[in-house]
Amino acid sequence: MSDSLIVDLSARIAANTAKVDEYLTGHDLSTPSFALGSPSEWLIPSTKQEIEDARQAVIYDCSVLRDLMSGPKESLISFKLSEVLCMQAILRYGLADSFPIDETTTYALLAYQSGLSEKHVRKILRLAMTHHIFYEPVPGLVAHTAASRLLVQDEALVDWLRFSVDALSAGGPDGRLPDRTPGRYPEKDL
Repeated sequence: MSDSLIVDLSARIAANTAKVDEYLTGHDLSTPSFALGSPSEWLIPSTKQEIEDARQAVIYDCSVLRDLMSGPKESLISFKLSEVLCMQAILRYGLADSFPIDETTTYALLAYQSGLSEKHVRKILRLAMTHHIFYEPVPGLVAHTAASRLLVQDEALVDWLRFSVDALSAGGPDGRLPDRTPGRYPEKDL
Protein backbone atom coordinates (compact mmCIF):
# COMPACT_ATOMS: atom_id res chain seq x y z
CA MET A 1 0.00 0.00 0.00
CA SER A 2 1.29 3.43 -0.98
CA ASP A 3 1.13 6.73 0.87
CA SER A 4 -0.54 8.10 -2.25
CA LEU A 5 -4.32 7.77 -2.56
CA ILE A 6 -4.20 8.05 -6.36
CA VAL A 7 -1.64 5.24 -6.61
CA ASP A 8 -3.72 3.05 -4.28
CA LEU A 9 -6.87 3.74 -6.29
CA SER A 10 -5.17 2.92 -9.59
CA ALA A 11 -3.80 -0.34 -8.15
CA ARG A 12 -7.27 -1.34 -6.90
CA ILE A 13 -8.76 -0.44 -10.27
CA ALA A 14 -6.18 -2.59 -12.06
CA ALA A 15 -6.61 -5.55 -9.68
CA ASN A 16 -10.41 -5.51 -9.81
CA THR A 17 -10.48 -4.96 -13.57
CA ALA A 18 -8.22 -7.99 -13.96
CA LYS A 19 -10.66 -10.10 -11.88
CA VAL A 20 -13.58 -9.06 -14.06
CA ASP A 21 -11.63 -9.55 -17.30
CA GLU A 22 -10.40 -12.98 -16.21
CA TYR A 23 -13.96 -14.07 -15.48
CA LEU A 24 -15.29 -12.73 -18.79
CA THR A 25 -12.57 -14.25 -20.94
CA GLY A 26 -12.62 -17.50 -18.96
CA HIS A 27 -16.34 -17.88 -19.68
CA ASP A 28 -16.20 -16.73 -23.33
CA LEU A 29 -18.19 -13.58 -22.56
CA SER A 30 -17.76 -10.27 -24.36
CA THR A 31 -15.56 -7.75 -22.64
CA PRO A 32 -16.99 -4.24 -22.26
CA SER A 33 -16.83 -2.19 -25.45
CA PHE A 34 -18.33 0.92 -27.02
CA ALA A 35 -18.92 -0.95 -30.29
CA LEU A 36 -22.43 -0.93 -31.71
CA GLY A 37 -22.90 -4.66 -31.31
CA SER A 38 -21.81 -4.79 -27.67
CA PRO A 39 -24.22 -6.22 -25.09
CA SER A 40 -26.46 -3.57 -23.61
CA GLU A 41 -26.54 -5.18 -20.18
CA TRP A 42 -24.02 -6.66 -17.79
CA LEU A 43 -23.39 -10.32 -18.70
CA ILE A 44 -22.20 -11.76 -15.39
CA PRO A 45 -24.93 -13.55 -13.44
CA SER A 46 -25.97 -12.00 -10.12
CA THR A 47 -24.90 -15.22 -8.38
CA LYS A 48 -21.26 -14.26 -9.00
CA GLN A 49 -21.14 -11.72 -6.15
CA GLU A 50 -17.33 -11.52 -5.98
CA ILE A 51 -17.17 -10.47 -9.63
CA GLU A 52 -20.03 -8.01 -9.20
CA ASP A 53 -18.29 -6.54 -6.14
CA ALA A 54 -15.09 -6.13 -8.19
CA ARG A 55 -17.04 -4.43 -11.00
CA GLN A 56 -18.72 -2.03 -8.57
CA ALA A 57 -15.37 -1.26 -6.92
CA VAL A 58 -13.87 -0.37 -10.32
CA ILE A 59 -16.78 1.97 -11.07
CA TYR A 60 -16.56 3.69 -7.69
CA ASP A 61 -12.76 3.91 -7.61
CA CYS A 62 -12.69 5.32 -11.17
CA SER A 63 -15.14 8.02 -10.11
CA VAL A 64 -13.04 8.94 -7.08
CA LEU A 65 -9.82 8.91 -9.12
CA ARG A 66 -11.43 11.10 -11.79
CA ASP A 67 -12.49 13.65 -9.18
CA LEU A 68 -9.07 13.62 -7.52
CA MET A 69 -7.24 14.01 -10.83
CA SER A 70 -9.63 16.79 -11.91
CA GLY A 71 -9.32 18.70 -8.66
CA PRO A 72 -12.22 20.32 -6.82
CA LYS A 73 -12.78 23.23 -9.21
CA GLU A 74 -12.82 21.18 -12.41
CA SER A 75 -15.04 18.59 -10.71
CA LEU A 76 -17.53 21.30 -9.78
CA ILE A 77 -17.79 22.68 -13.31
CA SER A 78 -18.10 19.35 -15.16
CA PHE A 79 -21.80 18.67 -14.77
CA LYS A 80 -23.63 15.41 -14.95
CA LEU A 81 -27.38 15.74 -15.42
CA SER A 82 -28.11 14.28 -11.98
CA GLU A 83 -26.03 17.03 -10.38
CA VAL A 84 -27.72 20.06 -11.92
CA LEU A 85 -30.74 20.35 -9.61
CA CYS A 86 -28.65 19.27 -6.64
CA MET A 87 -26.12 22.06 -7.29
CA GLN A 88 -28.93 24.52 -7.95
CA ALA A 89 -30.50 23.69 -4.58
CA ILE A 90 -27.16 24.00 -2.75
CA LEU A 91 -26.64 27.44 -4.26
CA ARG A 92 -30.24 28.66 -4.12
CA TYR A 93 -30.72 27.75 -0.48
CA GLY A 94 -27.23 28.76 0.65
CA LEU A 95 -26.37 25.33 2.03
CA ALA A 96 -22.61 25.70 1.56
CA ASP A 97 -22.28 29.09 3.20
CA SER A 98 -24.65 28.25 6.06
CA PHE A 99 -21.80 27.09 8.32
CA PRO A 100 -18.07 27.84 8.73
CA ILE A 101 -15.62 25.91 6.57
CA ASP A 102 -13.74 24.39 9.50
CA GLU A 103 -16.83 23.31 11.47
CA THR A 104 -19.58 20.72 11.17
CA THR A 105 -23.32 21.20 11.27
CA THR A 106 -26.45 19.06 11.37
CA TYR A 107 -29.06 18.43 8.72
CA ALA A 108 -31.66 19.86 11.10
CA LEU A 109 -29.79 23.16 11.44
CA LEU A 110 -29.26 23.40 7.68
CA ALA A 111 -32.97 22.71 7.18
CA TYR A 112 -33.90 25.44 9.65
CA GLN A 113 -31.54 27.95 8.03
CA SER A 114 -32.64 27.15 4.48
CA GLY A 115 -36.37 26.79 5.05
CA LEU A 116 -36.35 23.31 3.51
CA SER A 117 -37.38 20.15 5.30
CA GLU A 118 -34.64 18.10 6.90
CA LYS A 119 -35.62 15.22 4.62
CA HIS A 120 -34.91 17.32 1.53
CA VAL A 121 -31.65 18.71 2.88
CA ARG A 122 -30.47 15.13 3.51
CA LYS A 123 -31.38 14.08 -0.04
CA ILE A 124 -29.68 17.09 -1.62
CA LEU A 125 -26.48 16.80 0.40
CA ARG A 126 -26.18 13.03 0.19
CA LEU A 127 -26.37 13.27 -3.59
CA ALA A 128 -23.73 16.02 -3.44
CA MET A 129 -21.58 13.78 -1.21
CA THR A 130 -21.48 11.14 -3.94
CA HIS A 131 -19.58 13.78 -5.93
CA HIS A 132 -17.32 14.75 -3.02
CA ILE A 133 -19.19 17.97 -2.28
CA PHE A 134 -19.57 17.85 1.53
CA TYR A 135 -19.12 14.71 3.61
CA GLU A 136 -20.40 13.13 6.80
CA PRO A 137 -17.51 12.70 9.26
CA VAL A 138 -19.98 10.87 11.50
CA PRO A 139 -23.60 10.01 10.73
CA GLY A 140 -25.82 13.07 10.98
CA LEU A 141 -23.05 15.67 10.82
CA VAL A 142 -22.12 17.57 7.66
CA ALA A 143 -18.65 18.95 6.96
CA HIS A 144 -17.03 20.78 4.05
CA THR A 145 -14.73 19.26 1.45
CA ALA A 146 -12.36 21.10 -0.90
CA ALA A 147 -15.22 21.38 -3.42
CA SER A 148 -17.82 22.76 -0.99
CA ARG A 149 -15.18 25.14 0.39
CA LEU A 150 -14.97 26.69 -3.09
CA LEU A 151 -18.73 27.25 -2.97
CA VAL A 152 -18.07 29.51 0.02
CA GLN A 153 -14.81 31.18 -1.02
CA ASP A 154 -14.79 31.51 -4.83
CA GLU A 155 -17.40 34.13 -5.72
CA ALA A 156 -16.63 34.08 -9.46
CA LEU A 157 -17.03 30.29 -9.54
CA VAL A 158 -20.33 30.49 -7.65
CA ASP A 159 -21.64 33.14 -10.07
CA TRP A 160 -20.69 30.92 -13.02
CA LEU A 161 -22.29 27.87 -11.38
CA ARG A 162 -25.52 29.76 -10.65
CA PHE A 163 -25.74 30.92 -14.25
CA SER A 164 -24.95 27.45 -15.60
CA VAL A 165 -27.31 25.41 -13.44
CA ASP A 166 -30.14 27.90 -13.91
CA ALA A 167 -29.63 27.78 -17.68
CA LEU A 168 -29.42 23.98 -17.71
CA SER A 169 -32.50 23.50 -15.52
CA ALA A 170 -34.68 26.10 -17.22
CA GLY A 171 -35.92 23.55 -19.75
CA GLY A 172 -37.42 21.28 -17.08
CA PRO A 173 -41.13 20.96 -16.38
CA ASP A 174 -40.96 23.31 -13.40
CA GLY A 175 -38.18 25.49 -14.78
CA ARG A 176 -36.47 26.49 -11.57
CA LEU A 177 -36.54 25.89 -7.89
CA PRO A 178 -38.57 28.31 -5.77
CA ASP A 179 -36.67 31.35 -4.54
CA ARG A 180 -34.89 31.08 -1.20
CA THR A 181 -37.43 32.28 1.31
CA PRO A 182 -37.09 30.91 4.86
CA GLY A 183 -40.10 28.82 5.83
CA ARG A 184 -41.44 28.72 2.29
CA TYR A 185 -42.04 25.31 0.65
CA PRO A 186 -40.69 23.31 3.62
CA GLU A 187 -42.18 20.06 2.30
CA LYS A 188 -42.19 20.86 -1.40
CA ASP A 189 -40.71 18.09 -3.49
CA LEU A 190 -37.60 19.31 -5.23
